Amino acid sequence: ALASLAPLKGKRILDVGCGLGAFWAYLQKQGVEARYTGVDLFPQVIQEAQALHPEAFFGVRNILQSPFPAGEFDFTFLSGVFNVKVRDNWKYMRALLKAALRQSQKAVAFNVLNAEAGLREADRFCAHPKALVAFGRRLGGSKVCLLDHYHHLDLTLFIYK
Repeated sequence: ALASLAPLKGKRILDVGCGLGAFWAYLQKQGVEARYTGVDLFPQVIQEAQALHPEAFFGVRNILQSPFPAGEFDFTFLSGVFNVKVRDNWKYMRALLKAALRQSQKAVAFNVLNAEAGLREADRFCAHPKALVAFGRRLGGSKVCLLDHYHHLDLTLFIYK
């Protein structure tokens, strides 16, 4: 779902919360050649991602505390980053997505768990589709697009600049 944001061939891609590089592996499997940068907070995870995918660039980075220059990337992706409950998920999402939008020239794509799916895990953050779209619009993009058809537990939001 995330990769359907736009044609990604030849684009500069930032993968925030990249984990072991699964999004990079997916892009490679699809034959998408792009300039990929994966960042995560955990050094051990980044070390493993780099070992698994030596052809890609991975680094330990918090884009709030150490942002990339404005417009450094065409697209930024955040997959699974917002699934765990924190003190104020909406505030955290707003801060991280605003940073991602500053660092992207074209769009940001992210996913969250769907509150309408009935998931009842106390440590999981879920959003209602309408609330997520309204939230995305308040971030100031030119267009917001919700994908909710591919898996009942997941919502993906695209915010185009």
